[in-house]
Amino acid sequence: MVAVSEREPGTIAYQFCLSADRKCCRLVEGYTDAGAITAHFMGPAVQQFVPQLMQVASPARIEFYDDPGPQVAAIAGTLGAEVFTPWEGFDR
Repeated sequence: MVAVSEREPGTIAYQFCLSADRKCCRLVEGYTDAGAITAHFMGPAVQQFVPQLMQVASPARIEFYDDPGPQVAAIAGTLGAEVFTPWEGFDR
């Protein structure tokens, strides 16, 4: 999944992070815009590898920060994901 995602234009971060006891994992992803995350969701990392991942993992929570675009928001809604939109702050 990492190798495939690394080749996708617009993917700026893709990190699997493990807890110290290696029982919990977080996947933190970053994209340049909604078009990039839509391409990711329609590509092999999600379409091919996520179903395989679900055979050995159980996601407890899926969160999006900023608007992922209508297509991904619709898919995310079927997964019970929560979308957080920017309220106050800044990026550098």
